[in-house]
Amino acid sequence: MTLTHFLSLPKRRKSTFQVHDDRGVNTGNSRQSLAQPQLSNYQLQLAAHLNRFVQATGEVVKINVGGQIFQAYRGTLHNIPRTRLSELDTTSPNYDSETKSYFFDRNPVIFQCVLDFYRDGVMHIPRDVCVRQIENDLSFWGLAFSNLADCCRRYLEESLNDIASYEALIDEVRNVPNNLYSVHSKTYNHYDYSS
Repeated sequence: MTLTHFLSLPKRRKSTFQVHDDRGVNTGNSRQSLAQPQLSNYQLQLAAHLNRFVQATGEVVKINVGGQIFQAYRGTLHNIPRTRLSELDTTSPNYDSETKSYFFDRNPVIFQCVLDFYRDGVMHIPRDVCVRQIENDLSFWGLAFSNLADCCRRYLEESLNDIASYEALIDEVRNVPNNLYSVHSKTYNHYDYSS
């Protein structure tokens, strides 16, 4: 849960309260506003989670992807929950205690886009990387096509459609010699060459 999610919780209501002096004597009503927390258990748990999140934000995490070192605050990695990066801890099989970093044998160019998504909330993909590789890496990191910016999602969908059309055309071409042979033999056998 991010700070923006927490801030979108329902607002606290303002009310009037009784003003008392130091001895506890009621000195009358005041129209001053006082925030009265009307928080549910869920919101309290969320606030506790946010507090842990803010405390963990200062820790810098080193991630080695394909030999390239990336660094990010742990809190940044928690911006997108239930993904491979949000669940990193020192018990992970990818954690190297000597270098105090995580190693992933993946494409660092695509990972830069993934990490930018965690930072900015918008994911763009490079046009010079195979879309199948992008598709595989997004799946590996636990991200969906729906996380892509509209421009990149459209590009990726069009590219995947082009690849599917190309693969279908290749399958047809591979079958052409077999089809030609069968047409040729049917034509040849149709004619009577005995005369």
